[in-house]
Amino acid sequence: MATFGVIARSSPPPHSRDTLSTTVETASSSDIVARALRASARLSPLRAPSSSRQGSAVVVLPNGFSSFHRETAPRVLLLTCAHVASFAGRSNALAVTSAYGSRARLASARVVGVSRALDLALCAFDDERDELLYEDHALEVKYDGLDDVQEVSAFGAPQRYAAAVAFASSFGRARNPSRGKVLGRYGASANARTHVMHDARVVSGMSGGALIDVRDGAVLGVHSFGDKFYGGKRDVAVVAARARDIDIVMAGVESSKYDSKVINEMIARSSDEALRALAPELDARTRANWIF
Repeated sequence: MATFGVIARSSPPPHSRDTLSTTVETASSSDIVARALRASARLSPLRAPSSSRQGSAVVVLPNGFSSFHRETAPRVLLLTCAHVASFAGRSNALAVTSAYGSRARLASARVVGVSRALDLALCAFDDERDELLYEDHALEVKYDGLDDVQEVSAFGAPQRYAAAVAFASSFGRARNPSRGKVLGRYGASANARTHVMHDARVVSGMSGGALIDVRDGAVLGVHSFGDKFYGGKRDVAVVAARARDIDIVMAGVESSKYDSKVINEMIARSSDEALRALAPELDARTRANWIF
């Protein structure tokens, strides 16, 4: 184990970024992928849509969120990054569509909670019918055995340009762009992890999307930042279990809670601290380029 609460591999073995996996996909792993795809959503400003201001989210069950009594808990919530939640603007209104597939039903959502320290936020659907639509596909958040996770898959809604560049850069190479290995973890203890570094490919637009444990499909984290716009060799996710620390206001939080300036300052502090420990070879300027 390395210092500063980081667990890292001393010499990572060959992985799916550069080698063709010889593992035969089982029916259960196919089911996990299919469910994660259906639980993946695209978020963008409802009032002023823009292709450059969009991110991702994952629909999760509210199990483990202590803010709720059983009778008041919503059926599902949208877990995303705080910097994606900031797209809601002063009206606190986000457009929600499916991240995959041609049937992109438009729904709306509001920000109901933002982490005080991490790039993490929760949103709720405005219409109960949308909760019902996603309920059967919602994923569980992973709370236990976080340090046991070794292999992960990345999901989200990439921006078209970033996705095209990522495809072109990997053309002719045998790789699965969404699957990879955990490279390191940051946090004081197994129960206090805040960040996970991995090598599953994540491109622009996928921020807020799910990083799942391939064994059971539970959400280990949501994508926060990485080394390349179009998907590089290392990305960092915020641990999803930390969402249970978020204070939730189902009516919607004040827009000052997710103001871009406030969020960026918060992210700069917590993300830089984690990245400095996970990748000590990076200087301050390079770390800032990763994070922003």
